[in-house]
Amino acid sequence: MISRNYRSVLLIAVLALLPCRLASAVTWYVDDSHTQGTLDGTSWATAFQYLQEALDRASGGDTIKVAQGTYHPDDGSGHTADDPAETFLLESGVVIEGGYIGYDDQNPDTRDWELYVTILSGDLGGQTSNVVVTGNGVTQLAKLDGFTITGAAQHAILNNNSVAKYENLLITANQSSLDGAGMFNNNNSSPRVFNCTFSLNEAQARHLDPPHACTLISGPETGLLLGEYPIAAWSAGSYVRTCGFRDPLD
Repeated sequence: MISRNYRSVLLIAVLALLPCRLASAVTWYVDDSHTQGTLDGTSWATAFQYLQEALDRASGGDTIKVAQGTYHPDDGSGHTADDPAETFLLESGVVIEGGYIGYDDQNPDTRDWELYVTILSGDLGGQTSNVVVTGNGVTQLAKLDGFTITGAAQHAILNNNSVAKYENLLITANQSSLDGAGMFNNNNSSPRVFNCTFSLNEAQARHLDPPHACTLISGPETGLLLGEYPIAAWSAGSYVRTCGFRDPLD
């Protein structure tokens, strides 16, 4: 039989570990207008200028808050300028939230993703990103919320063996000679897509049938059958809820 003293010691040891586990989750801050002073990402006052710097440091359980502005995947230390292969790589368990007003306001945590537009852009100046956002082997706890994603040369979002969650996104003006200019789901990917708009995306290849690539719930369905081909899949499926689709010719 375990003694009362032993149980007490064991309970104290377990409780002592809890704050450590809770403290391991970090909130990172990004604001492209913050260009001077300390840029360590630990507060709005010291926010990173580039989103890639936060992604490079974040780990499971962390949250990245991103202020209004435009962010490119080739920006940041350790990333190659004008390289089409650069992409925003999602991390398992990391939540990325756009739409914050940012550090230069009295209430920097004020958030409205439609008012404080936060853009992930594939326009690198001289080049265009092949893929703006990539979910590669990420779990359901990975989440991208509150962004406009535009300017991809192949896919705005590429999921590979991924079950990431996408919410409150405008995915627009992406062009591809492949399938799924807005989103391509590959290799058993099952992303969950909520309250997103796919607009003015154009893909040339049409051998995949989008209505079988996703389950559409509570949203207009006609755009899936038009030339836009916003979502395509290969050995994958998607759960799509309350989303709008617009044909590029509208």
